[in-house]
Amino acid sequence: MRAFLDASEVTIRCQQMKYTPDMNGLWSADIRLASQYAGGITEGGTELIITDNGGGTVLFAGPCWNADDQFSTITGFDHRCKWPFRQVQDGDGDYSDPSIFQDFENAVDIMEAAIDNDVANDGPMGITVGSVSASSFSLVGFKPTDWPWTMEHLWSFLVNTGTLDVMLNPGVGGSTVDLHPGDAGSDLSGSVVFDYNTGSFNCMGAKFTFDMKNTISRIRYFLGPKRPFYRGDIQHYSADVQIDDPALDVYDPVKQAQIDAQSASMEGTTGLLREVQIFDANPPLPDGVNPPELTGESALRDLYYALWQSEMLVRTVPRRLLSITPDPNTGVGSFQVGDIITANAVLRTSVGGAQRVYRYTVEQDTEGNEMLTNLVTTADGEV
Repeated sequence: MRAFLDASEVTIRCQQMKYTPDMNGLWSADIRLASQYAGGITEGGTELIITDNGGGTVLFAGPCWNADDQFSTITGFDHRCKWPFRQVQDGDGDYSDPSIFQDFENAVDIMEAAIDNDVANDGPMGITVGSVSASSFSLVGFKPTDWPWTMEHLWSFLVNTGTLDVMLNPGVGGSTVDLHPGDAGSDLSGSVVFDYNTGSFNCMGAKFTFDMKNTISRIRYFLGPKRPFYRGDIQHYSADVQIDDPALDVYDPVKQAQIDAQSASMEGTTGLLREVQIFDANPPLPDGVNPPELTGESALRDLYYALWQSEMLVRTVPRRLLSITPDPNTGVGSFQVGDIITANAVLRTSVGGAQRVYRYTVEQDTEGNEMLTNLVTTADGEV
């Protein structure tokens, strides 16, 4: 790998360099070099760039910050680090009450319009739209809550519906994102294989973790508006989404079948564990305009079906992550985040199989040796 600070190459000065792609999260990178070679950095303005050895493929690019002692550690994040401070808006610049959900109705088109509108109205932010894959998942056009929202909030919300993946293409001076209707990446499970203590024995370490802190067996969404606005009912919301809703079997029957099985399995172990979430930010329409079932969040049922199924898929099982460390010079460059690979480990029990890549780190030492130092995969939520 090679490292640059803007146009100045610092590869020969680096004691260490690494970059970490993250599925639907910020990419980061670090280089470490003697402080005397790290002068002239503008915090948040200078671009840290890491390329392959030939210099033709950009592996990471983004604004950087500097931590100084005898050596300097320079940390960069991709340009989406600005999204917490950029607003979701319409083409005319309205971000206090935009109609972007009503206008576009599916996650891919909403995200594309949000990026394009932000750049057009507020100027460059280092990210533009690359390719767009058409989405067939309707979220039904209505605002999901009160505005304003940041671009980071929109990104997280749409990804959590399971109908959007935002895939970064790093570029010098500006990067692009490809937008997919979920399940981005290629199936490389037949060609990319990592084995710890089994098979090809090409890994030097592995850890399989379970996390129960967010695990439940059922979730119930209450959708506004609350009915006292209309009928004097002081208790009930106008709609809900829960496991016995027959519409879920129609919306995505494959996911729902897996959710039903996982929920039953969890309740067989722990008993019923329910979480209730309330979505009630939109006001009702004036009297006589529409019945309450056609207003507020209850008019946005498909969006909440998508969000509910995505959340239930991952929360009705303990969070299971397989972290492995391949042997030096093994597997570097053979996959990207989002791809499905095969990862196996024999620990107390045997775990693995086809796994989606969520995060990995590539490091290079002073001798130019590259190594995958942390590869995180999971089968959770994969149907």
